[in-house]
Formats: sequence, structure tokens, C-alpha cells
Amino acid sequence: MKKSIIGVIGISIDDNYKWKDSLISPRVTCSDEKIYEKCKQFIEIKYVKKVDYSKARRITGEIYGCDEFIYDNEKTIKIYFKNENTCVIESNQQVNEWFKIIVNILLLKEGYTFIHAAAVSKDNKALVLPSWGGVGKTASVSKLIRKGYKLLGDDMNIITAEGKIYPFPKEFVLYFYHKELFPEVFKEKGPKCGSKMNDFYEKIKPAVKKVTRCVPGVLAYARKHNPQASKVSPIEIFGEDVVSSVSDIKQIMWIERNKDENTYKKMDKEQIAAKATAVTLNEIMGKDLQAVLIMCGFYQINIKDVFEKMYHIYEQAFSNSITGILNVSTKEDVSIVADKVQENIKF
Repeated sequence: MKKSIIGVIGISIDDNYKWKDSLISPRVTCSDEKIYEKCKQFIEIKYVKKVDYSKARRITGEIYGCDEFIYDNEKTIKIYFKNENTCVIESNQQVNEWFKIIVNILLLKEGYTFIHAAAVSKDNKALVLPSWGGVGKTASVSKLIRKGYKLLGDDMNIITAEGKIYPFPKEFVLYFYHKELFPEVFKEKGPKCGSKMNDFYEKIKPAVKKVTRCVPGVLAYARKHNPQASKVSPIEIFGEDVVSSVSDIKQIMWIERNKDENTYKKMDKEQIAAKATAVTLNEIMGKDLQAVLIMCGFYQINIKDVFEKMYHIYEQAFSNSITGILNVSTKEDVSIVADKVQENIKF
């Protein structure tokens, strides 16, 4: 199977790899092989019954490394570059976390990057809402779509230093607190556990992951039947014509939840670029950040291409846009966040 992301990253997936459908949403990829052949960077995903990491030594924790590759023993995944523009991921498990990391590393080499943000567009002018998870981004996007905006993405988008943003309409991840936002969807496809059970699942999740990783396919099954969250295509919620085309970034509005105030104020571009870099690296790499640093230590990837370049792309991308921070009290419902976002659109 061959796919591509925005004509830049070509993805080749071994026929024996069993979890193709969970790897990446078909809405954010292209299956045209002619476009694949023209890509500049490539990822090969190979299914192997047993991963050979005998040349590597343990660096720290579950991460093994050598000049040729690193091996993540917790996830049973081996990552190496067979040439300067092709990364290979070998495993007998799901590779979702590492796939996302490598996609962004390769995007950065070509002057693109993910941004952890919700984004909408009207007349090809984009509003981008970066922040942490759970602050009301999905609620804001949903309200704006119902007001005539088009969807770019609910969670991740791809931007360029020139200030362009590409649509990345992966499935909405719905949690129990989205019940009032999408009542019709929840009847058929909402998550099964309520807020009390959700707290219980959060406590046992690390132990469950550790056990299920021991047998190939079990973790994939557990993720697919996760009682805490469900995935729904935005097309199912809003209709076929909901997705925007490539747009120009016009406003960046960082959303912050705090204890007291509801305010909007300007924020300088350097500060919001730094915040966007931090929140995106946290979302993409999370606990795997240490392993990425080990890859940099072996010079399998250039540390400047991963961290410094991301910040500079944001800084340049935001240079001609309106930048500000929206503070909304944690006492307010997420629907109020959506209202405040709409009130402070400046274009």
C-alpha cells in the first residue's frame, strides 16, 4: 500500500502490517501512486515477526541504540534511516506513536510542520487555535462550522513558513464531555463510560498498556474498543462539503483556561510561536521525547531540524497574522469558550 501526505511524505506500508486502518485517516492521505513517486521524503513500515536489535546497547530505560538505529523495547519498534530521505519503521505491533513522530521530522526537513491546534477557514483565510487538550478547541470549531466556516483540522494541521495551512481532517476524538455538543452522534457512536468511570480508566491505563503490549494485536484491539473515547469522521457530523482547501493564516488565538478571568489580549509572535512549539512537541512526542533525543545523540537526525526549525517555521508563519491569547475561566462551560472565540475573531 502506498499513500502520501500533501504530496511531500510518501508512505509505503507492508502488506503484512495488520493495522493499516488505524495508522492514518484516509481523509488526510492520497492514494495516487504518481503523487507518491514525486514525494521528497519517505516512510517504509515493515512488519517483522521478530525485531533484530542485537547490534544495539541499552541507553536508558527501554531505549536501545547504536549508530545505525534505535530500538524502543517497550513498543517493540526499530527505527532507522536507510538513506537521507527514507526512514524505516520495523515492528510486530502498532507503530502509531512513532509514525506520527517520524512524519513530523520529515515534514520539518522540507519546511513544513504539524501544529497542535484546531483550525477553520472562511474565504481561504484561516483562524488557528493552538493550545493544550481539553480547553474547548473542538467546541469552538464545531460552533464556527455551524456559522459558515470550513474545517481545516480539529487536532493537528500542517503549516509552512510562508503562512499556509493545509487541511488535516482526521477523525474527531469524542470524550464524555462532548455529549452536549454532539447529542445525535453520541446516541450511536459516543464513548461508553461516564465521568466517574473515566477517572478509573485513567488510573489503570498505564498498567493495561504494559500488559497488552506483550501480545501483538491486543493493544490495537484495546484502542479500537476504548470505552473512554470514540472516533468519528467530521464528514459524518457536518457533511461532505465541510473541509476547507489550503488557506492563509490570518489569526492565531491561543486558548488558555484559568481560575478567574475572561479576557482577550494581544500576544507577541515570538511568545505564541514558543508556546505552539512546546504544545506541539508535547503532543507529538510526549514520553518518546527522550528516545528522539537519543536519535539526535547518534546523529541519526539533526537536533536543529527537529526543535529549532519548528520554532522558526511558526515564527515566520505567524509574521503576517494577528496573534493573541484568549483566557477563559475554568468555571465556564466549553460552550462559553466557543462563544468567546467567535467574539474575538479579528478578520
